[in-house]
Amino acid sequence: MKCYACGGKNFAEERVSLSGGISAQAWKCRKCGEVVIEPQAAQKALLLNKLKRGVEITVGQLGSSLVMRFPAEVAELAGISKGSKVKIYPESPRRLVVTS
Repeated sequence: MKCYACGGKNFAEERVSLSGGISAQAWKCRKCGEVVIEPQAAQKALLLNKLKRGVEITVGQLGSSLVMRFPAEVAELAGISKGSKVKIYPESPRRLVVTS
């Protein structure tokens, strides 16, 4: 691997904390200090920041129950898939929290 900033080739491995509590593998250039983050972790942090603004979903009905469909990117970030169990509880009268 070659440093994008200085062209150096001597890197040290380290763990870095990204927004949202995501821990990622990274490599720090020993010449200039430039840090290169593992692409998948960086992508996950960017998605989390995007989703923090909120995602609007439409509530549907299935029989007498109401259903919510999660966008694929929300489900992927939370680790939710078909058949997953989630817990939902009220934080206040107009705010629900969903945990996986």
